Amino acid sequence: MVVENLVDSSLNGLVKAQGDVFHIPKYAVDSAVTKTAGTALTAAASTHTESTLTVDQHKAVYKIVDDISKIQSIPGLFEREASGMGYALAKAQDDFLVAKLDGGASGNDIDLSSDNTISAANLRSAIVTLRNLDISPEDGDVALLVNPTVYGSLFAISDFSDSSKFGGGNAPSVTGSYGMIYGIPVYSSSAVSSSESDGTNAGYMFHKSAVSFARQSGPSMESARSLSHLGQEIVASVLYGGTTVFDDRIVTFTNP
Repeated sequence: MVVENLVDSSLNGLVKAQGDVFHIPKYAVDSAVTKTAGTALTAAASTHTESTLTVDQHKAVYKIVDDISKIQSIPGLFEREASGMGYALAKAQDDFLVAKLDGGASGNDIDLSSDNTISAANLRSAIVTLRNLDISPEDGDVALLVNPTVYGSLFAISDFSDSSKFGGGNAPSVTGSYGMIYGIPVYSSSAVSSSESDGTNAGYMFHKSAVSFARQSGPSMESARSLSHLGQEIVASVLYGGTTVFDDRIVTFTNP
């Protein structure tokens, strides 16, 4: 799972016990006023709104492993089955969270110059957008998440990948991966669309508070004997929910 670690999952501990709907305050920015001697202050109205998070995503993978398959297979069949089921659940969760990033309607869209190809100027524009909101991208709570094609296009930007600009073989062109760009962790996920259709969102730079996520149970795996199938029934499941809270803290990179 890639995206869960990039968004606000602080509700996980609360939702484990009970509840299926959370009302998340969207705190408005307060303003300071000038205090005049001998004059009472006037209380400001509370303008906080809220986002609602509903735990309603119950995903499961169910299959039966026949005895003959287990007997005739090479060792490790069950472990492979479990790994594949877990991956399916993780992929579904990442797809769900990327849809919440897509749900941002702030208008913080940056058009790429060509489909699924990002530039250093695009990244700098996103940083400026977040800094205008007093969000410091280097504080550890901002991430860059792009599709695999956009991630590959980063290697064409010499400022980031040219080995002559890095010491000790640390350049992405040598290591094959990006750790950080401009102090921002870089991630790639196939959950972000690689379509070349006009207007497709190819990546995001966002603060973790933009999306809130809560996992109530799982991922868990249970098994039971199936006499009728002469095999083992296996089910893996997870229960979670999420919502877009501060959509203006999401900068979207969009195909032209």
